[in-house]
Amino acid sequence: MKIQIIEVMRYAGPRMIFHHPFLAVTHLLDEKRSDKSSEKEIVTNKRDTKL
Repeated sequence: MKIQIIEVMRYAGPRMIFHHPFLAVTHLLDEKRSDKSSEKEIVTNKRDTKL
């Protein structure tokens, strides 16, 4: 299933920028936010284990 999603997004992902630019930008921003939040969780978990 994951392989099929990757294949579809290879085709549809770049085209989304032209057809739905607002949705494409918000999607990228959401990914950036989730990456930062997951990094913060890892750091806080490391702090908790050191204490």
